[in-house]
Amino acid sequence: MSIYLSLKEVWRNKGRFFLFSMVIALIAVLVLFTAGLGEGLASANKEYLEKLDATLLVFQEGTGYSTIASRLDYQKVKRVQRVDGVADAGPIGFSNLEIVLGDGLASIDASFIGVELGKPGLPAPIIGETIRSRQSKVVMIDQRIAESANIGIGDYITVKSTQGTEDKFYDLRVTGITDGQQYFFQPSIFVSLAIWDKYRPKADASVSSSRPVTNVIAVELDDPTAMISMASIIESVVKDVETTDIKTAYESAPGYSAQQSTLNTMKGFTFLIGVLVIGGFFQIQTLQKVTCPPKPDPSRMLQIRKKEIGNAQKTTLFN
Repeated sequence: MSIYLSLKEVWRNKGRFFLFSMVIALIAVLVLFTAGLGEGLASANKEYLEKLDATLLVFQEGTGYSTIASRLDYQKVKRVQRVDGVADAGPIGFSNLEIVLGDGLASIDASFIGVELGKPGLPAPIIGETIRSRQSKVVMIDQRIAESANIGIGDYITVKSTQGTEDKFYDLRVTGITDGQQYFFQPSIFVSLAIWDKYRPKADASVSSSRPVTNVIAVELDDPTAMISMASIIESVVKDVETTDIKTAYESAPGYSAQQSTLNTMKGFTFLIGVLVIGGFFQIQTLQKVTCPPKPDPSRMLQIRKKEIGNAQKTTLFN
């Protein structure tokens, strides 16, 4: 019976309920849009680190877990690898450059990531094969680059890097395509650490080394559950480093916390506004159904008053 009465009520006021349903739908779309925006921005900032095949990241001490500010000597990679409980460790270098496209297409800004072959930090390709030589001028690219620029296995890409005061152009052959590996809001390309150190932007083009300085060290543990204790052991064995887990590392990225706090505040206010609007509508609907006392009839009230006066006069005469 209650369902029948509800349906009758909706049908009787179908215009009002239609408009209110549209308001609810728009609020729901706004909430979903804000949530999607927050997740998309977070993913674009942390996607590579989040998918990293490692348990811990080692940074230079005092850099606040910043991948750009951290600088580690290659010898520290060897020391970390020799720590008991460490299954494997690999250096990772971060930089940025442009992929130059022909046919009048706009260049693509990309994160230029150098990794050690066969070590943590090198993602597995979903198409093609991984990098197999330290000195080969080959590259694995993010699938976003492959789709937007129509690049396939065996094609060559041209990258532009600033060496000193001049822009240099280098050709790299694509051997593999990875899944989404965005970092700092840019799709990523992967090369061996030696090629990365040679082609990355430098203030002095003459600076080169057989053992390049890296930004971080990705560490894979024999026992991932011993993450906290192993972080302390690594910091005690290897001097001037600080170690953290993957989540703390990407949450410490510049602007990440402020960005997510702003978006979470927006989502909270949007949800609150939705609750108030929907609650207000149903409150109005409820008040409209409450039975109001009938409006007094002036003539009836006059008759009652005359009758009261007459009764009062009779009482006075009898007394």
